[in-house]
Amino acid sequence: MSIGKRLKECREQKNISLREVQDNLKIRIRYLEALENDNFDIIPGEAYTRAFIKSYANFLGIDHQELLAEYQKIKEEEEKQLLENMEEQEKKTSLLAGNKTLLSSIIIILVLVIIIAYLVYYIFNIRNRETGVHPANNVSTNIDNIFINRGDIDLSENNSLDISVMENNELENYIGDNDEQIFEIDEEILSEKDIEEKEIELIVTEETWLQIIVDGKNVFEGTLYKGDNRIYRYKDSISLKIGNAAGLQVKKDNEIYGPWGERSEVVKKVIQ
Repeated sequence: MSIGKRLKECREQKNISLREVQDNLKIRIRYLEALENDNFDIIPGEAYTRAFIKSYANFLGIDHQELLAEYQKIKEEEEKQLLENMEEQEKKTSLLAGNKTLLSSIIIILVLVIIIAYLVYYIFNIRNRETGVHPANNVSTNIDNIFINRGDIDLSENNSLDISVMENNELENYIGDNDEQIFEIDEEILSEKDIEEKEIELIVTEETWLQIIVDGKNVFEGTLYKGDNRIYRYKDSISLKIGNAAGLQVKKDNEIYGPWGERSEVVKKVIQ
């Protein structure tokens, strides 16, 4: 039988209402209901949960050691599950990083291939100039023949050479422009890797239980005391679950935020 069922059945057998338990133990009814429903996440922190279980069990005449041992098993199972989830998340993150590295490598190789192809073409073109062979000469000659055959114009040998040189220069300029575009694309890809980190400072003004999740990872869960300030850096968001809403403020970009509730009130806050 679970912790909550044992507490509830014992209370009902003794015809004791939750209001009577609250008046005697000074524990709010919603926390008593959370205990009876095994919904321990509503209670702000393990220290409070253990204290409530002990007080409630003693009030009803139940051995609190047995209930605390059962609660310890529950927490160990939760921690085991959390660890497995974190390991699974790390595997996914590593796989994603590997894919990004592979994609970056492929892009670099493609850029190098294009540059090498351009250099080969450029060198081949220079050698053709030195030997007097121009691919454009054939085009120029054909154009000359067309006009000559039609009788529209008589192109000299010099004019044919000028046309071929002009076409060749335009082709080089076009390839040169494309080469600059290739390097611009490469610079944009590299700049996308730079992601700016943000920073907040947690200012603890009263004792409070706190759970801190940074970019989806649970980095802290426990009780902090007045003056126990902490600094966290993040890229996406920080999620805070505060057991004593009046006991915490957040400093971001030189501005102070909070507190977000009353003393002993449990609140959740997401900071982006």
